[in-house]
Amino acid sequence: MHGILRTDRLLLKPAATTDAPRLIAINEPMKSERITQFVENQLNWWNEYSYGLWLIVLPTTETLAGWCGLRPGNSPNEPELMFGLAAGEGKRGIATEAVRAVLAYAFALPTIQSVWAATSENNFASAAVMKRAGMSFEGQQELDGVSSVIYRVRAPSRSVE
Repeated sequence: MHGILRTDRLLLKPAATTDAPRLIAINEPMKSERITQFVENQLNWWNEYSYGLWLIVLPTTETLAGWCGLRPGNSPNEPELMFGLAAGEGKRGIATEAVRAVLAYAFALPTIQSVWAATSENNFASAAVMKRAGMSFEGQQELDGVSSVIYRVRAPSRSVE
């Protein structure tokens, strides 16, 4: 299995098709078909790009606290970062810790040039997570009919041996 990540407080496990119901349960009011399709699509991303979707698990209780992942979008070398938490899991640094772990994983891959993320312009909590994880404001844009703010972080310079 690809990319199991551990942080001081979290276990990030790559999502499997069987995890779709658990993700649906913590992501209301998103459509279950959309989540199921997303989980199925990300299995191909793991095979093709070595990244995908992780479940954020609190190891002491095995509680599903949220999810964090990368999707290829227009360029697999500049994937989109996405994350979300279950209700009641906010304001504890879980999202920031997970995002930092996923970004470290991404930049360990030799092909990743940058990672970007977007949120609605009034989602201050998500924007704060992006900033704390080292992402910089890039601009505003309408995405899927929503006025959004875009953040990006570029790969650190890699030494050539």
